[in-house]
Amino acid sequence: MDKIKEIKIIEIKKDIDFLMENYFSSISGMARAIGILPKVLRDFVVVGKTPHDKTFDVIYNNVKYLMKQVKDAEIYNPSPLWVEI
Repeated sequence: MDKIKEIKIIEIKKDIDFLMENYFSSISGMARAIGILPKVLRDFVVVGKTPHDKTFDVIYNNVKYLMKQVKDAEIYNPSPLWVEI
């Protein structure tokens, strides 16, 4: 395993922990949101197994996308969109 993937693993586990603590109530829901099986996510986060490269890329890209969506939702302000009729 190269250093870049090891660094990505540390980063993505922190992102998953953040999302699980604040936005998802179960590993199944989180796994569904990032498009993988719950067992794969559980093995990655709880057991510490590293998924295959293809699966890891799916996890990495989808978690980064979720983090961006969360950040966008937190700064979203609908008031300029509302116009009095």
